[in-house]
Formats: sequence, C-alpha cells, structure tokens
Amino acid sequence: MKKAILFFIALSIFNVDLLAQDLIASKTGPPGTWQELGTVTVKDTVNHDDIVLVGQAEYRSLKFKVQDAPVNILHMNVIYQNGKVDQFNLKYLLPAGGESRVIDLKTDNLKTGVRKIRRVTIWYQTDSLAHESTAKVSLWGMK
Repeated sequence: MKKAILFFIALSIFNVDLLAQDLIASKTGPPGTWQELGTVTVKDTVNHDDIVLVGQAEYRSLKFKVQDAPVNILHMNVIYQNGKVDQFNLKYLLPAGGESRVIDLKTDNLKTGVRKIRRVTIWYQTDSLAHESTAKVSLWGMK
C-alpha cells in the first residue's frame, strides 16, 4: 500500500512539471520600458488561459503581441496582488505578427501610478479551420 501511495505522489509531481506554464520572472528596469510577462500557445477555437506573474510585477499598461496566426482576443481579467479584479472587454482582432493597443490599468496608488499584478486571464478565439498552425499570444507590460 505504501508503494502505491509513493508511486501516485511521484506520478503527480511529474505530471505537474509537464503541464505547468512557463513562468517569466519580472525583471527590473526603468519606468517606461516594455517587458514580456508571459506567452500562451493558442490551439482551440474558443478558450481562455492564465498568465501567472512571478515576483513584484508592477505595471502601468499592458498590450498583446501575436505570432504565427491571427487571434481574436475577446476579454481580459487582471487579478492584482490585493485580490481586486479589473475586467476588460477588448474584442481585438490581431493579425499574425500584430499587436494590440496599449491598455492602461486603473491605479490605486496616486503617487506611483502602478499596480502589482498576480495573474492575467485572457479569453480568445481563433479560426482553426482557416489556419492550421497554432498562434502564440504574448503579454507585455510597461513599468
């Protein structure tokens, strides 16, 4: 019985590593610089994904960049470290190689004008029948 439990635990830990999203730690940099916060691979016709940020992620603005195939970004939720959530109805049709407009975040701190982001959830739609390849959507943040 103990061997079966140990085998199950080892198998669970191995599967978590295989399915985990690549996390990008936020880098230090001067205000006004764009930094890549994370990338998701878009395969399905309609779905959503989370981009989890690591470290002290303080950003004023966000934008998306798309590679390999067009993507329609429908909706975005920004979840902050303090638990508050901002919802954005975007409806951006981004061509392959394109990027979205700059999305300014609401600020709580009037002195610095930045917000600490924990996670960003995006809902997207692709035309999988017209495009056989998968698209990559990258989230960028401005300090």
